Amino acid sequence: MLKAHDIGIDAAFVPIILVVMYAIYSAAAYPFGILADNINRNLQLGIGSIILVCAHVMLAGASTIWMTALGASLWGLQMGVTQGLLSAAVADAAPERLRGTAFGILDLAVGLATFAANAGAGVLWTFGGPAGSFTAGAALAAVVIYHAAVSVHAEAGSLDVRAAPRRRSNGVRILRFPLRATIVRSGCPLFFDSQKT
Repeated sequence: MLKAHDIGIDAAFVPIILVVMYAIYSAAAYPFGILADNINRNLQLGIGSIILVCAHVMLAGASTIWMTALGASLWGLQMGVTQGLLSAAVADAAPERLRGTAFGILDLAVGLATFAANAGAGVLWTFGGPAGSFTAGAALAAVVIYHAAVSVHAEAGSLDVRAAPRRRSNGVRILRFPLRATIVRSGCPLFFDSQKT
């Protein structure tokens, strides 16, 4: 990672930061996949975006290997929280006969967005340094948090964010997470359809 190199970590040790990040991503992906099947996915997107803001803030100000490792760890955690959400939304929304096409379009869109985001981050890094790049990333993640909160539908001011319990084919109930939140009422239909979670 450029940030690790920027604070003077020997290039030979930089891949260790990536190993830590992906180890946390791997460990978090499965439990948060279960969570996504049991709560409103917009809420989970908001949680992941909050973690991403924390990662960006930590990396923007990191001056030691430990701060950089913590920022990278938070980045890995947010990947575990959020990476499966788009795929789940595509699987829910696409007709069965067009799922391959839908996932192909998703991967194309993610690739193009990643290219554009990395190019933009590179320009910001060149002119504003690491703090400029990570601060802009935190600001964009904050916009996602706002839209995720707006799109979590509040029926009567207080919203039970639990999805209807899913059942396995043998009738065994999958975990339910009793989370509640009070959200400002809005009809903005952004991100995932909470009725499909």
